[in-house]
Amino acid sequence: MKSIENLLEALIFNSRWLLAPFYLGLVIGIVMLLVKFTQELFHVLP
Repeated sequence: MKSIENLLEALIFNSRWLLAPFYLGLVIGIVMLLVKFTQELFHVLP
């Protein structure tokens, strides 16, 4: 029973590296949206 628990724990712990590229893509997308938003904001303000 303990070996199954250890295996599951290791699997969940190591799966975070599979999600890292998706999180990086999300961060890049949010930065791009922020840049575009500030461009449009400065275009509309004056």
